[in-house]
Amino acid sequence: MKDCVFCKIKNDKDITFVKDFDNWVYRISPSQFLLGAGALIHKDHKEGLTSLNESEVIEAFKIIRKIEIALKKSFDPDWFNYLQTNNSVRHLHFHILPRYKQKIEFEGEEFVDKTFKDMPLENNRILPDRIMKRIIKTIQKNL
Repeated sequence: MKDCVFCKIKNDKDITFVKDFDNWVYRISPSQFLLGAGALIHKDHKEGLTSLNESEVIEAFKIIRKIEIALKKSFDPDWFNYLQTNNSVRHLHFHILPRYKQKIEFEGEEFVDKTFKDMPLENNRILPDRIMKRIIKTIQKNL
């Protein structure tokens, strides 16, 4: 789909790229409002859960489990939230949001999860490329 932001991204050319899978690609969010926040995105333009076949659902579940383990090893979050709304971008993707009870420091940056017990509150926190790359490398090492 020509107007879809996810369809326009070239997997390994974007600063958010973490890993490619058979039917999915994993990226961290450009806005790191929570350390390690990211999304598992279907490679094809699909708009809803019922557009997936059984093997794509199973693959997504297995990948999400691997991502959760990698994020635990990388940043030691206290909890995870998973969101799938497709409201602003109508391309099937699953947000994977590590949640933290305490302030987290990474590469000289502080991350505070101000709404730990509630819905995550996104902001437009843009980090320098060098820190984004370190976040990605840390996750890739553990994935």
